[in-house]
Amino acid sequence: MPDKDLVKLCAGIPPTALRDYAKSRGWEAVSGSKRRLWLFRHPSDELRQLIIPMDRDASYTDALLEIVLRLSEVENLPINMIINSLLTANSDTVRFRIGGENSAAGMLPMTDAPGLIEGVKRALMASACSVVNKIRHHPRMSRSEAEEFLRVCKLGQTEVGSYVVKVVCPLNEMIEPPIYQEARPFAREATALLMRACDKLVKSIEQDTVDGMLEQDTAKPEITSNLCDALLRMHAAKENSDITVDITWAAMPKYAFPNIPTVAAFKAEYFKAIEEIGNYLRPKKDEKGETLLIGTVETLNGDVGSDGRRSGEVSFSILQEGEAIFAKGILNANEYETAVRAHEKGTAYVSFNAILKPGIRVGLIENISNFQEFSAKVCS
Repeated sequence: MPDKDLVKLCAGIPPTALRDYAKSRGWEAVSGSKRRLWLFRHPSDELRQLIIPMDRDASYTDALLEIVLRLSEVENLPINMIINSLLTANSDTVRFRIGGENSAAGMLPMTDAPGLIEGVKRALMASACSVVNKIRHHPRMSRSEAEEFLRVCKLGQTEVGSYVVKVVCPLNEMIEPPIYQEARPFAREATALLMRACDKLVKSIEQDTVDGMLEQDTAKPEITSNLCDALLRMHAAKENSDITVDITWAAMPKYAFPNIPTVAAFKAEYFKAIEEIGNYLRPKKDEKGETLLIGTVETLNGDVGSDGRRSGEVSFSILQEGEAIFAKGILNANEYETAVRAHEKGTAYVSFNAILKPGIRVGLIENISNFQEFSAKVCS
């Protein structure tokens, strides 16, 4: 018998989730009952039936537990997996599986986790942005539609056998954007686009058809530089790792897409090609040389010189196009003192002229000059 915690979870499963789950698994509805219940029979074994109550009365949990046990037997799956599927029956569940040492045991170094989560977040936002506007590069991913989609998404528990970032994407919790007129929920369009784009990326690399794919994928592109950047961030968070993206669709057949792939496996050696694809999709900027940069001082890693003053490497969070870009640069002793003062204030910004070269995780700042605490006069 299931333990008490699983019984409590069962009580939180709504009747409609059971009904939709049964329909999505091919169980056939039987009409004619005068009682407040839904009756289903197994598609290949008419003697197997599910009796699903419509109301949550005193006997609801016991009836639901019986249904869960029957589904576990029929599908040959653990009871807890059936319950988890029912709890997320109205949600698409996207899993980002990380391969490599330690991850097989479901563990990941704490220092790797933030980069991985950031990559997952960017992959979801890139797909949401592309639902509204299919372009190869989104200069900013702060669209209200993408932010609303991310707001309703939830992180699920990791799973046995690998380190998994599991994201549950409810189909019926998001406020649908006014400009969005499709019949399917926005969340389903976003998850389906993500899987199509990932599958297209993998196949073009494996079949050596990247150039042809890029030439053809121009009218309404689904692969973006932003998605490539997101995948690279996941890969960089756990170097030399394979990354697999897979999805379990919500048990809502009326929103189904035909022939959408459910798994895309990126081997470690694919990420060089993904970096090249991302660079190709990103708009080429004219060489502007030095530009004014504004940001905050994050870490100070300088050394004391023979003159007793400290100078050296400093990392910054640079504000560009509505996003924070992490980058490192080398400061002389006077600049370093200014950086220390700004860092000690906690909320102070610095400004300087330099050349910023973005990287996968951390960019590089060169030719630093006019380094000072930020003032409105700098922009005048």
